Amino acid sequence: MGNEIERLNQLRENAEKTRQSEQPQQVKSEIDMDAPNVWNEKRDTGAKCPNCSRPLFEGTIHFWGTSTVYKITCQCEVDKRKEQEKLDKQAQHRRYIADLHHRSGLPRKWENIALESFEPRKGAERSYKACCNYSENFQSLQNRGIGMYLFGTSGSGKTRLAASIANKLLDKGVPVKWWNVTNLYFAIQGTFNGNGSSQEILDNCTRAGLLILDDIGAEKPSEWTMSTMYEILNTRIDDMLPTIITSNLKFEELSKVADPRVISRISDKDIFPHVANEATDYRREPHGH
Repeated sequence: MGNEIERLNQLRENAEKTRQSEQPQQVKSEIDMDAPNVWNEKRDTGAKCPNCSRPLFEGTIHFWGTSTVYKITCQCEVDKRKEQEKLDKQAQHRRYIADLHHRSGLPRKWENIALESFEPRKGAERSYKACCNYSENFQSLQNRGIGMYLFGTSGSGKTRLAASIANKLLDKGVPVKWWNVTNLYFAIQGTFNGNGSSQEILDNCTRAGLLILDDIGAEKPSEWTMSTMYEILNTRIDDMLPTIITSNLKFEELSKVADPRVISRISDKDIFPHVANEATDYRREPHGH
C-alpha cells in the first residue's frame, strides 16, 4: 500500500510541475489513467479554432483531490501534424533512395535506365522477360539467394538489362552494389599503397542486398583475380545473397579462362540461372537503340 501511495504522490507532483510550466498538453502522458481515484472531464470552452472554426475544448483530470486543466488540441492541428509527419517520412524515404543510388556504383550512363523503356530487339525477348520476372519476384528470389548469369555478345544489351534491374530494385529500397569486374580489381589493387581499404571494398561486395558483376571474363586472369572472385562469390552463396553476373562469354567459353572454383559455383543453375541474350551488336545496326 505504501508503494502505491508513493507512486500516486509522484504522479501528482509530475502533474503539478506540468501545470506550472504551462504545458498542460503533456499532463495525460504523465498520469496513469488507470490509477484509482482518477477521472477525466471534457468541456466546450466556447472559443472557436482560428483555423477551422471548430469548437475548442479543454479537459480536467481529477485525482486524489487535485484537478489539472489541459488544452485539447483541435483536430485540424492533429491532422496537420499527421500530414507533416507523412511528408517528412516521404522526404526521408526519397533521401534514402537517392543515397542508395549514389552508393550503388552504377555508372552515370545507366542511372535513368528502366526496364519499362527497354525495347527488346530480335534475340533479346527472352532475356528481357527473364529480367522483368527477376525484378518483379526479387524478394522471393533474394530469400533463396538466386541470382543470374546473363550472357551475350558485346552490344547485345545485357549490361543495359542488368542496369535496369539495379534501378528498379534501388527504387524499391534494395541496397544494390554494381561493379565492372575489371574496375573492381583495379579498385582493390589501388588500396595496396595505403589509400583506402581493400577489405571495405570486399565487404561492400559480400554484404550488398544484390551484387551485380558486369563483364566477367574480360579481365586478364591471374591467381589473385581468380582467388578474389571466388572469395566474393563463395561468401555470398554461403550467406544466400543473390549475385547477377554478366559476360560476353557463353558459359563454356568462360570455363576456359576462369577459376574452376568460380566456374563450379556459376554452373549451379539453381543459384545462377543461365540467361542468353541472343541479340546482335546494336552499335553495328543502323538507328540501333
